[in-house]
Amino acid sequence: MEATVKKTWKSTIAAVLILIAIFTSAVTLKIATEIGIPRLLSIIILWVIPAIGVLGAFRRRWYNWTLTGSICSILGMPLLGIPALILIISAKREFQSPQKSSNL
Repeated sequence: MEATVKKTWKSTIAAVLILIAIFTSAVTLKIATEIGIPRLLSIIILWVIPAIGVLGAFRRRWYNWTLTGSICSILGMPLLGIPALILIISAKREFQSPQKSSNL
């Protein structure tokens, strides 16, 4: 029998913080391209991976992607990314673990 875990607001607040960090990281993207980092790499690190993290945080799935997204959001907006990272780490028990298939 599986124990139920109480759902809290932590992952939802973290998702909102990461989402705001995505929208405010345009300045960081401009700085990154000016110092020689390829634009596509910057877009993936500052927008795509955090967007996957937002989806995972709202759904309470894909803990590793959500954690990675919050770490990447620190690069775009540290004042929002650090609290998001703390909230995601503290809400780890709320995330569903992937179902292992027993088909061999």
